Amino acid sequence: NDLYGTLPQTISTMTSLVSFLLKNDNLERVGVSGQLQPFDTMASLRELYLSNNQFTGTIPDTFLGGISDTSRLVTVHLEGNALGG
Repeated sequence: NDLYGTLPQTISTMTSLVSFLLKNDNLERVGVSGQLQPFDTMASLRELYLSNNQFTGTIPDTFLGGISDTSRLVTVHLEGNALGG
């Protein structure tokens, strides 16, 4: 989709989201950048693919903290970014 820029803060209002795929498979393009959001309001999230973008900084302490059913598997891909923590 050739998306670039930062994720809008309003993404946190998508509280029923189950899958979010925003991976950048075209490594010649910049991809999405900025600080990684905590995704802590998405109680139903089961898949989060953000690989090969330009996210920077540390992984928030509250990252995925709002998931309601912690007994179910949650798949997360963050590789190919400049994240720490």
